[in-house]
Amino acid sequence: MYEKHKKVYLFIRDFLTVSTLILVFHVQNSYSQVADHSQSPYHRTIRAIKISNGPKIDGRLDDPVWSQVEFDDRFTQREPVEGAEPTEKTEIAIIYDEKNLYIGARLFDSEPEKIQATNMKRDGTFGTDDYFDVVFDTFHDLRNGYSFTTNPLGMRVDFSYSEDGRSRNRDWDGIWEVKTYIDDKGWYLEMAIPWQTLRFREGDDQVWGAHFARRIGRKSEDDLWRFVPLDAGRLGQERFSEMGDIIGLNGLKMGGKYEIKPYLTGGLQKDEQTNFARKELGDVGIDFKVNITSTLTADFSVNTDFAQVEADQEQINLTRFSLFFPEKRDFFLEGAEAFKFGAGKYTLGSPQASTIQLFHSRRIGIENGNRVPILAGGRLTGKFGKYSVGLISIQTDKIKIDDSLEEIQGTNFSVLRLKRDVFSRSTIGFMFLNKQENSGDYNRSIGFDSNFNVTRSLSFNIVGAGTYMPGESNKKNNFAGSAGMDWTSDLWQYSVSYLEIEKAFNPEIGFVRRTDIKRSDAGIIYSPRPEKWASIRKFNFGARGLYQTDGNNKIINREISGSFSINFESTARFSISIDREFEYLDRDFVVRPGLIIGKKGYTNTNMRTSYRFDSNKAVGGSVSINGGDFFTGSTRGGGFSANIKVLNRIIGSVSFNYNRVKLPDGEFHTNRLSSRLSYTFNPDFFIKGFFQWVDDELRLEGRDRLSSNVLLRYTYRPGSDFYLAINQEDLVGKNRSVKKNRTILAKFTYFLRK
Repeated sequence: MYEKHKKVYLFIRDFLTVSTLILVFHVQNSYSQVADHSQSPYHRTIRAIKISNGPKIDGRLDDPVWSQVEFDDRFTQREPVEGAEPTEKTEIAIIYDEKNLYIGARLFDSEPEKIQATNMKRDGTFGTDDYFDVVFDTFHDLRNGYSFTTNPLGMRVDFSYSEDGRSRNRDWDGIWEVKTYIDDKGWYLEMAIPWQTLRFREGDDQVWGAHFARRIGRKSEDDLWRFVPLDAGRLGQERFSEMGDIIGLNGLKMGGKYEIKPYLTGGLQKDEQTNFARKELGDVGIDFKVNITSTLTADFSVNTDFAQVEADQEQINLTRFSLFFPEKRDFFLEGAEAFKFGAGKYTLGSPQASTIQLFHSRRIGIENGNRVPILAGGRLTGKFGKYSVGLISIQTDKIKIDDSLEEIQGTNFSVLRLKRDVFSRSTIGFMFLNKQENSGDYNRSIGFDSNFNVTRSLSFNIVGAGTYMPGESNKKNNFAGSAGMDWTSDLWQYSVSYLEIEKAFNPEIGFVRRTDIKRSDAGIIYSPRPEKWASIRKFNFGARGLYQTDGNNKIINREISGSFSINFESTARFSISIDREFEYLDRDFVVRPGLIIGKKGYTNTNMRTSYRFDSNKAVGGSVSINGGDFFTGSTRGGGFSANIKVLNRIIGSVSFNYNRVKLPDGEFHTNRLSSRLSYTFNPDFFIKGFFQWVDDELRLEGRDRLSSNVLLRYTYRPGSDFYLAINQEDLVGKNRSVKKNRTILAKFTYFLRK
């Protein structure tokens, strides 16, 4: 038995050994970190005042209850002048009753006519808008929480967070209310957040972490209630370990046990390339949530609705590897942070998806781009003590896509995720996944991960996983592991990591771009802030190196790159990068039909430069050009994007990308033109359109792909929505037009809390 699973046992041993060594080092810092949280010179504490009846939520702050509390105006500027007094005054107060937590804010402005506000769509983007951000660490564990953000038009944007704010789920939609008001002194807001929207420990003498931030768009100014130095890094102000405290919370109760959400869908689908020309769509089902405790929630779904009302944006692929498409289905989006595995990969300061992604929910209910019926699903998420748990189980039905495909077996997908908080800000975790077909075939994955936040700047991560399938050949070389270190401050960023994925590693519910590799890489960024150039906020000088071999230590990839960028005070940005890469092709690479690159090693040098215009203007955007070697030939390309602010209710954007590849045996080009337009009637009612033209002559056999998605969403009461979506995709050209897919879908949901 030991020999059969020797590699897993050895990894567990090494995982525990290294984790223990880091913890021994970490324990010397952890107690001082807890002390620093409350004894920092920047620390803030605000008292929440309990009232009998909450105010009318209208944004005016003229209800008598607000006169009973003292507003806090202790804000400090972080950008552009670190530690300075804000140029505009901000005041906040917190009150609560048995049903809701209320936040009131007065955001004074000496030039109210210059307040920037262009978007009011739910979960929209702020761009250069003024906004106010509220974040709560309800468990006061310096790791997890929720944020609620609005602008002067009352837009609602919310997130759920984990891993000290390093991981966030933008697709979490809480039930809350906000109203805003603008006058000749500035703008004002009132928020009401039901207790049932949050997760917390019930009882008296509660202490929560809290963060309040104001952005003044036209000045690119960030003002924080609990000041976070720039040395904490670009994302430092989002860290839960840098929050202030809310006190005075007594007698907290969630106030409800159930949430019920039935749905009804109906529509029509027409597809002229498969065996049906017309297909009627319609379904009914119900989702319901049970609050087992105030910290633990169970979700169940009968005849689960996994309709995706928003279309995927097409991506141009010039590589040999699969593209990653994000999840867009509601059931998987809520609580997604509970199933995050591993550590984010930082490339020149930008977080990317985990390199060992054991769970990718798009593997469930989608097969070769086709929807597979889901009979039912359940999920358990929450926290008890120092443990966070996530459990999900989904059962799909059997289906035959068309006559040319074999029948897809009914399958159960189950995932268990368990994490434990260790010391002040670190975690260790375990994950198990099982894909079990009705035929008896299975695919199982097991993984361990750890994230150690040693100091404000220094963090380590260790990840390991194995996969198991029937057959002796699948029980060898089925391991993947990684380790990394990051240092992040305002002036310096370093990252070092090692990754190994064996050739039989195959997480069928996850996503891994490439197997049979060993990769080492390191990066560094130096970001000085010049004092003698008032128009420049920061320079960024970066370098990165990568060395990758196959499992037999034969080199398959070697890369070195450098970059330089300038961040201007006006929000404009200029960047240039150059990289030189050696890549060995272990098999012929069919770039496009008829164009084949032979098996051998190639050295490519490429350069890219871009400029992002001042986004405070009515029309903003960016331009870019790139070029260099492409194996045996060359590539040239570029693109542009434009964001247009027509009126407060209308947001438009357009982007274009172009590539031309020349090879000895021929050449090809790709064009992609995309545009988005949205009109918002009010924060609960909007319509948006997405349109795209793709010209990839060889891959599409001389035809063009035209696709469009029009979506109307009306939230007629909190949590209850009506959607109307129209999706169409056409292939046109060569004297014929083929309508590949056309769908009209209506969806109605009704939300009830008890």
